Amino acid sequence: MGTKSSIPATTDYPEGAIVINSARAFGDPLLWNLVGTTWVPLGGSVNFTTTEIEDITNAVNTSDKYEGKQIFNETTNKALFAAGSTAGNVWRDAVGVTQHTPA
Repeated sequence: MGTKSSIPATTDYPEGAIVINSARAFGDPLLWNLVGTTWVPLGGSVNFTTTEIEDITNAVNTSDKYEGKQIFNETTNKALFAAGSTAGNVWRDAVGVTQHTPA
């Protein structure tokens, strides 16, 4: 996995590589996945602030939340994953450490 501020050259990574979009604007993909010689965007418009992630009434916690759902915390620049589907389920980082608990 790498980090780039624009779509990387396909020669920079092996097929199947996943790269974090480090200069992401709202609506841009969180990640790119190299499929063959094409970068496929992953994780569309899913960036939220720490305040939004920790608000149990925010849409990030109440709308289409499921175990494993991936979002991006634009405050900390970290990818997060939902530990479950209910609004109160925590958000964990890529190594499984709880980063945010909606309250």
